Amino acid sequence: MYCGKENQIVWFKTPSLKGLPYDPALVAWYAADYINGYGGTLPSDGTLIASAYDLSGFQNHVVNSNASTQYTFKTNIKNGRPALYAPDGTRTFVNSAPTNILTDNMSVFGVVKISNSGSFTRVIARVVSQTGGETTNAVLMQNTTNVRWSQPNSSTTFDGPNVAYSWVNNKAYIQEGHGNASTIPFVMLNGSVIDTGTATVSYNITNPELQIGNAGAVGSGAIQPYWFEIMIYKRMLNVNERAQVRAYLNAKWAVY
Repeated sequence: MYCGKENQIVWFKTPSLKGLPYDPALVAWYAADYINGYGGTLPSDGTLIASAYDLSGFQNHVVNSNASTQYTFKTNIKNGRPALYAPDGTRTFVNSAPTNILTDNMSVFGVVKISNSGSFTRVIARVVSQTGGETTNAVLMQNTTNVRWSQPNSSTTFDGPNVAYSWVNNKAYIQEGHGNASTIPFVMLNGSVIDTGTATVSYNITNPELQIGNAGAVGSGAIQPYWFEIMIYKRMLNVNERAQVRAYLNAKWAVY
């Protein structure tokens, strides 16, 4: 927990989270091995998941009451830990009133295992305005060939990167998207920058909705087949901070 002292690194003490420094900018955080929160009983293999607990402390829990579009809990998928499984592209979670979610200053991390079959658009996290016309996509995998992360200034203008990439089937990745009003957004895979955007974006949406695994149509765009952990910060982390988060995720999930 955070002790509130300035200029002091404070570390999460939960054994599986050890090594991750506390940061009040971490505003949404979901992990398959803590899907029901700290100390919560894990579901059995094959259980449909109606909600994902937000570990950040900001109460940005995400839910889905529709059993036909819920993720499935699967045990012992990566490094002895569980995952959320999507058998198709229709799986999704939503928080219709998230707190402290910004889209003009953010860092997003997602640990996923990719299936490159099919042509579904696959989304880790998406923030969309409920008042219309304003959307941002955070770490969007488009179809089977692209990586996109963007902070658009309209529903059709994307200033973030959109790069062709040859996904390795059933390989795990740590995906990252970073950007703010003074830094051109860029995407990273397993610690390496693979593309940058075209312009900085000084913009933030109003009345946001946070979606996990949604490409614009309700229940369309799930990560396939597995995601393990998702972290959303309301500021762009610096290079050392990004390395700390990446090291924590890699040690936990043995990605590379």
